[in-house]
Amino acid sequence: MKTTLGQSAREIIAGARIGHLAIIRGDGTPTIRPIGAFAGVGGDSPDLWFSTPRESEKFTALTAAPRVNFYFEDTTGGAANYKAVSLLGLAEAVTPGTPEFATAAAAIAARSPFFKQKLDAGDLAGTAIVRVRASEVRVSDYALARGIQKLVL
Repeated sequence: MKTTLGQSAREIIAGARIGHLAIIRGDGTPTIRPIGAFAGVGGDSPDLWFSTPRESEKFTALTAAPRVNFYFEDTTGGAANYKAVSLLGLAEAVTPGTPEFATAAAAIAARSPFFKQKLDAGDLAGTAIVRVRASEVRVSDYALARGIQKLVL
């Protein structure tokens, strides 16, 4: 099953400054974490990369329970033009020192000034880059239609 990312979804994610990552904590409680350092893998892939400290509760939780929902919204157009995207899938750590890690770091740095400072300073030793392998994309774009459009082929 191939998952594709529609134009509306791309625009919503590209315009988002913060994404919201839903995870399951070690005690089984669902929680939502804001993520500012993220970037799309590119092409037709709906996958995303994001960074987080390796020692964080978030990274520990993702290692134990990798199913996630990465949520983005655009509220600039008011209620009549509300837009949101959910990327549902599995989170996996990208191995440091690999070409994918370097590509992901450069893509994240292009969006996040804070991450760029860390990258430029060579200060990524304690940083994990995580790839969300999306299995489902859900879009709400009230300018087009009410409800959720599932973008899975």
